[in-house]
Amino acid sequence: MDNKKLKILIADDEDGLRLSMAGIIEMEGHEVITAINGYEAVECAKQNSFDIAFLDIKMPGINGVETFKQIKQFSPETIVVMMTAYAVQHLIKEAISEGAYACISKPFDMDKIMETIKEVAKKPFVVVIEDDPALCETLSQKFKEQGFNPVTRSSGVEGIELIQRKIPDVIFLDATDDGKNALETYKKMKETLGNNCPKVILLGNDPEDPVISEIKKLGAVEFMQKPLNAEYLKKIIGKDKKLKVFIVDDDKTLCESLKNVLESEGYDVDTAFSGREALKKMDSGAFETVILDVRLPDVNGLEIYEKIKSVHPGLGVIFISGFSQNDSVDNTIMNKNTYTYLHKPFNPESLIKMLENIKEARTNK
Repeated sequence: MDNKKLKILIADDEDGLRLSMAGIIEMEGHEVITAINGYEAVECAKQNSFDIAFLDIKMPGINGVETFKQIKQFSPETIVVMMTAYAVQHLIKEAISEGAYACISKPFDMDKIMETIKEVAKKPFVVVIEDDPALCETLSQKFKEQGFNPVTRSSGVEGIELIQRKIPDVIFLDATDDGKNALETYKKMKETLGNNCPKVILLGNDPEDPVISEIKKLGAVEFMQKPLNAEYLKKIIGKDKKLKVFIVDDDKTLCESLKNVLESEGYDVDTAFSGREALKKMDSGAFETVILDVRLPDVNGLEIYEKIKSVHPGLGVIFISGFSQNDSVDNTIMNKNTYTYLHKPFNPESLIKMLENIKEARTNK
């Protein structure tokens, strides 16, 4: 799926950056449409379903965050990455809280842009058609934790409108209450998408319901009985997916050693050797857990922790240190940390166990 060609929107009032960025991305085979301001970006998104949109935060007219909010109303399937050359922490925080995938600081390395595009290409697009808001929220959260791009809709009509914009990889379709509505929705899906209709999983109370049987005969592949079984749901959405881990330590040998160990276990790992490098990468990376050295040469771990948590409050952090556990900075951090602390030298197996505990805690939320 990482070789999939995407449709991409770039909105930036800086001509040189916008055009050069578009040219490089097009050379990789992706389709690119550009906009010079937020208003133009919104109009482009009304006419096209984009896989990813790169939006400059500071643009004339409406800023990138307001542009994102408007695009999200009618194009929820689009994954949005914010770009900025300014210290606009309040706008970055607002964008992340609204669901932006990442925020990249200018000037940026185009390799990082291409890496972000590859990450998005790997995300399965999942549509949940369900009128129970609580269940929608639960499914959406669990799908996001597994690296999917979920969108929920409360009715068959809304669901059909969405899949006409972009064909999902899988659809979860509610078939409780009046199952005939689900039957009509499924028939409309088949009529609309034909042979391109994706895998459809039915959600319902009674597996013996004749309507369920009829929909399955038409092509629906599975049935999940409510209330949903947590273990089966994990299996459906990829329970074995590993976390994306960010290691921050000025000991390059330790970083590379941990990176090799974790990658051999299937984790997606990036590294930084200073506090400033870590903060820059945190702006542009969608990490799930940070392994953070308490003492760095330029910025201490506590400052890094506070800045990370201000923008990514749900991020898991594991602190590591070679200093005494009676150290005042270490004690302050240990009192704040959501997860845990490792004293150097430590067994990599202990770190892997902690990462698995973090993943399990998130999955079982």
